[in-house]
Amino acid sequence: ALPGVTSFTDTGLTNGTTYSDVVEAVNEELLTTQAAPVTATPVAAPVTPPPAATMVDTFTRPDTTGTIGVADTGQTWGTPNAAWGISGNQLLAQTNAATVLCQTGQPSASAQYDADVQHVSTGGRFAGLVFAALGASSRWNLVIDARDNLANLQRRSNDSSSSVVSVPMDIGTGVYHLRARFNGPGNLIQCWVWQGDGPPPTTPTITYTLPAADVTQFNAGGTRVGVTTTGTTAVRVDNVSVRALA
Repeated sequence: ALPGVTSFTDTGLTNGTTYSDVVEAVNEELLTTQAAPVTATPVAAPVTPPPAATMVDTFTRPDTTGTIGVADTGQTWGTPNAAWGISGNQLLAQTNAATVLCQTGQPSASAQYDADVQHVSTGGRFAGLVFAALGASSRWNLVIDARDNLANLQRRSNDSSSSVVSVPMDIGTGVYHLRARFNGPGNLIQCWVWQGDGPPPTTPTITYTLPAADVTQFNAGGTRVGVTTTGTTAVRVDNVSVRALA
């Protein structure tokens, strides 16, 4: 050891294997003195699991028409119109099925959470995820638009809708995943849209900073999520979930 050096990091070891280290001092006359051996067993650093989902629905229940029922985690879906139902363990939205909502399980809208939905089919004009919803008339939508080939973040307030951010995407057939990250304390919405069963893209598809008026309106009570669809073709939806962010 060099003068003043009081520590040493040994790298390249195998977790679970016991190692012994000995410190040996050498003076100017090359006389050595060994300290007592020290043994240690390296272990892997603990991995903090993500927070448990507060709302999950896989729609694994008998077929229905005009009702959706209760999510896997116990929240009851709102009363839909007759076009909604369960079919083959998926949520089936028939023609022009509009919007249906469910509580997130979050204590308040100012919490931070990820809302996810899996669209098994992409028919219709648009279909997508509803989040931070006060109700059907005031909410945020993240939709895929099969007609205009867009990923679209929409704001609906008092029954008036507007497109906030649109990103061109080639919306084809197959399974699409939509994730909306609502960060109430940070006044930020981030959205990911991707196709297939892989992980989401590293960079969000859409990033939007909430203006003050929206913070006041939606942070107060927007504690519901859901799905929305418009068009003339049935859309199948699966695996809706909400997970708080650490």
